[in-house]
Formats: sequence, C-alpha cells, structure tokens
Amino acid sequence: MKIHRDTGTEYDKGGFDVDGFDKNSYDRNGFDNLFGFNRNGLHRDTGTEYDKGGFNEDRIHRDTGTEYDKGGIRSDGYDRNNPDHNDLIEEDSEVFEDVKLDYDLVVDEKDIDTK
Repeated sequence: MKIHRDTGTEYDKGGFDVDGFDKNSYDRNGFDNLFGFNRNGLHRDTGTEYDKGGFNEDRIHRDTGTEYDKGGIRSDGYDRNNPDHNDLIEEDSEVFEDVKLDYDLVVDEKDIDTK
C-alpha cells in the first residue's frame, strides 16, 4: 500500500488511491473497478445498463435473464455447455470483461513447460 504524502493515508485529498479509485472501488468518473458500472448502473463503455457482452452489473444477461448468454457463457467465461474446458477458469479468478476464450486452440505437448 502506498501512502499519500499530504494525507498520511492511502488516499489523496479527493479520496482516491494511487490507481485512481476510492475506498468503494469507484474511479474519479464514478465507475467501479470490477465491472465498469457507475452508481446509477450505467456501463462506462456503452452508457447503458449492459456491458458490451450484454451483462448488467449483477452479471445477468439482457437476452436470457440468466447469468449465461445465448451461447451458454457466463460473463467470466464459464461455459455451461462445455464443462471439460471450465477447468481453465477458476471460480475465484479475476474477472476480465469482454474476453472471449478460444476453445479450439491446439497446443503441441512439447511446447508446454512442465518445470
């Protein structure tokens, strides 16, 4: 944790840390650090209540009304239709918005470093 020289805390006089977020993880423009929604529920990139993937701040998809999109993918990439690939996604992993996983990627075993 970095301490601000004027306040003696991790926050500057405006209440923001070195990364530009307040104690509630909102940036100077009022958008949260995790999913990009502001306090009014609008997304920073779309200006609507849904992100680019169609998920709202509660991670519910606009078209299905569930945590999965029409293809069976959650906002964190978990695929309910292809559970064999879900071991790539840890439930407690950091969430990356708008990331699409390429499940058709083929890796030659000799290229994997197992050390």
